[in-house]
Amino acid sequence: MSRRGKIGGVAVLGLLGVTLGALWVWKPWLPPVEIVDPGPTGRRIDEAGVFANYYPSQGEPKGAILLIGGSLGGIPEYVDRAGRALQEQGYTVLAPSYFRSPGQPRNLERIPLEIFDAALAWLTSQSEVPSDRIAVLGTSKGAEAAPLIALRHPEIRAVIAASPSSAVWPGVRWDSINALNADSSWTSEGEPLPHVPYASFHPAVLVGDLGRLYRNAVERVADHPDAAIPIEDLQAPVLLICGEIDRLWPSCPMSHQLAARAEAAGGPPVTVLAYERVGHAILEPPYAHPAVGPAPYWGGTAEDANRAAADSWEHVLEFLNEHIGSGTT
Repeated sequence: MSRRGKIGGVAVLGLLGVTLGALWVWKPWLPPVEIVDPGPTGRRIDEAGVFANYYPSQGEPKGAILLIGGSLGGIPEYVDRAGRALQEQGYTVLAPSYFRSPGQPRNLERIPLEIFDAALAWLTSQSEVPSDRIAVLGTSKGAEAAPLIALRHPEIRAVIAASPSSAVWPGVRWDSINALNADSSWTSEGEPLPHVPYASFHPAVLVGDLGRLYRNAVERVADHPDAAIPIEDLQAPVLLICGEIDRLWPSCPMSHQLAARAEAAGGPPVTVLAYERVGHAILEPPYAHPAVGPAPYWGGTAEDANRAAADSWEHVLEFLNEHIGSGTT
């Protein structure tokens, strides 16, 4: 190679290095942190280890709900929208942030479940909250956490998990080049919960198909029994909601794993609502116009997501009313 060619090659490598360095500083893949204002009917809570939006019932309280968001962290708009909609139905709702808010971890990794213990303690200490009528509702990674929270709190009367998981998975390192080697998502008393490792790397991940890490590994859940979420030990009824074309992780197969495990072990009643042509974004109050809905996130269209939202939201309200709305199961 000529001297000019060598200089050109070095220049190209240098430019590539600068570009990669700039991308790493900029991190265009890192989603923005949303910490939505709770609006005039709610208030921000930042005390006793709890950072949350609080939506107190505007009338005679039916019951209270701990509302757990997913892997975006903070308090995103879709969580706020669900919290306000449930408040309008007569429920008191607490939507805690558990990472990416001020003073919290930057990544969803080794998150202490004690964060949710503190949130529940704060919620049940409010005078307007009937402590014997509590539900937990989680979506995506929040749906992975929801049954884990209920296992720690037998006073919880109902569990709703949208786009759920049947096992504990590694955490989500949004800002790390070593994202595939994340530790467990959750800890208890300082110890990481056992988790199912990701499947081996696949090139499709480079073009945004992160779901490949879960889809290729979900069949190995049975090989990691200590990582399986022991839904059979829950004392509360469970409602699972999933989309059949969820491209982030196989939430419907994992929903059926949970239901089968509960039935085989004589566990709590588990209802699975599975929707065709719907992806990962599935639990929101429906939009007024059918052509408007959650962004087609990890599978499906806005129209199909809105159709599923309209149907599943009615089931959610019926489930809540049955188990915490009237005070009778």
